[in-house]
Amino acid sequence: MVSPSGPDTDEFMGIPSSPDTDEFMDIPSSPYAGELKPNLSCVFHGFGYDQLRDDYKVIQYISFNFHTLPTKSFLEIYSLKSNSWRMIDMDNVLFNCNFPNPFFGLEVYVDGACHWLVNKLIKDGPYEISLLSFDLSDEVFLTTPIGKASSFPYNRHLAVLNGSIALISSYVNEIVFQISILGELGVSESWIKLYTCGSFPSIQWPPIGFGKMGYIYVKKNDYELAYVNLSTQIIEKIGITGGQLCYVNVGLYKESLLSFGGSSN
Repeated sequence: MVSPSGPDTDEFMGIPSSPDTDEFMDIPSSPYAGELKPNLSCVFHGFGYDQLRDDYKVIQYISFNFHTLPTKSFLEIYSLKSNSWRMIDMDNVLFNCNFPNPFFGLEVYVDGACHWLVNKLIKDGPYEISLLSFDLSDEVFLTTPIGKASSFPYNRHLAVLNGSIALISSYVNEIVFQISILGELGVSESWIKLYTCGSFPSIQWPPIGFGKMGYIYVKKNDYELAYVNLSTQIIEKIGITGGQLCYVNVGLYKESLLSFGGSSN
């Protein structure tokens, strides 16, 4: 979990080690972000574990634009072990790509890599939808095409379902869940459609997470939280009301009493 504040603060963000220990560690401001103000957009975009080096890493996306120069973008990576930031140039990776806004359900972390749903402009159509993956150990990018954008407007959402990357699509004006999982990174043909569920006129888009049993957690139109059983397509209430302006997300975590500072011990 990461709690971002802003690029102008002395302590850019803090990481709690886990809900079990309730321990926080402050991360220093990025030196690159400090040099590029005020033409700077600095956005948190990922957090995960580098199992090769037994290290936790934070990713943030930096873009800036000087009036006489084109926009430049790159990733910054913070290493907990070295307590420092490094810059990775992304110009070739993000050429003609639309990088998603954070916390909109278009990014996930699974198996030591961060994944983002991006739109890339192509010559013979409006854009191509792809999964952009970044391995936190090798620090290399991999793109998995999903397909050209349909003329019919869709909503899309990334999630993790039983350890696999799942893509949830729905019509803009009607909640019909179309759920596919990815079999192999880099292979566009390995997307497997699992479910088509709905329609659900009483719930809101987007879903707020998956449970261990494969349930989709959602917010109803009356802002009460519920889950959809994919097998029966029955909506079950949880008994909690989120509120109109409340942001809710459901996530799974593995219990651990280790602190970040003692991860290698």
